[in-house]
Amino acid sequence: MPNMTIGELFRTYCTGENHLSSSSTYYWARGNTSTDLNSEILEALYKGVLKEEGAEAAKSYVHFVYALGKSGDVSASTFIDEICRLARCDWNYRLSVDEEITVRPSKGESASWIVGKFLQDHASELPKGIPPIDDKNRFRV
Repeated sequence: MPNMTIGELFRTYCTGENHLSSSSTYYWARGNTSTDLNSEILEALYKGVLKEEGAEAAKSYVHFVYALGKSGDVSASTFIDEICRLARCDWNYRLSVDEEITVRPSKGESASWIVGKFLQDHASELPKGIPPIDDKNRFRV
């Protein structure tokens, strides 16, 4: 059972320049944009998940961010909807090297640009042999 609700997590750890609303409808139809979601916000939430939910939950969060980045759709609205689902699953998400991730059409900035620095900083928490999220063999373009 989660120690904090998503709303509490966002209000506690996504403040100031790293503000992220817990309402996905606020960001609806805006596409991928680093002013809505970026590596700093992802890192702030990672620290919150680590502190409030523990190391295994934080590792699941890194796997979740990778899968979302690989899908191509890292809009704030999709991120919020999906992190709510992750929390309802008790922060339990594990990637495997063979996992197929459906690439979704997206508009706006490159997914690798938005999540890249966060994934570079947490690459040790991903399975060995996991492919990069873009076709240039990098996490970030």
